[in-house]
Amino acid sequence: MWANELDANIHVAIMTEPYLSKVRSGEKYIESRLTKVNISPFRRAAEGDIVLFKRSGGAILAMALIERVEFEHLTAPDGPASLAEKYADGLGYEPGYVETKQHAKFASLLWLREVRDLPATPLEKRGRQAWVTLHAGHQCDSAKFDPSSMLF
Repeated sequence: MWANELDANIHVAIMTEPYLSKVRSGEKYIESRLTKVNISPFRRAAEGDIVLFKRSGGAILAMALIERVEFEHLTAPDGPASLAEKYADGLGYEPGYVETKQHAKFASLLWLREVRDLPATPLEKRGRQAWVTLHAGHQCDSAKFDPSSMLF
């Protein structure tokens, strides 16, 4: 698989609107995941990894390379709000979003580059997770996908 040759992991980010459109247009260039527990992509994503953006309940519509990552343990009650203020331009949060994440303890911030639209590509995915990491050289039970035609 070509991801092995690149020594990159492939991540599938399940997205809803308006965030998927914001990533595709470049308005949102920092993808974030704010979670209560330590789950992917926290400390599992790295510079040079590939992110495929899948519409929730739909197909993969875009891809990007990860240019930079930051991971933070959020210990202060205003942790999510502080991050939202610090990185407001790139996060593209809608009003009220941060309040829904006020109990988050883990923050994954992924700076994106080379975002590209793709032809709608179906993905068989099981489970409710909003982020799936396919490790280079390993198979993932929660998603089946052949990205060989999607090289940068």
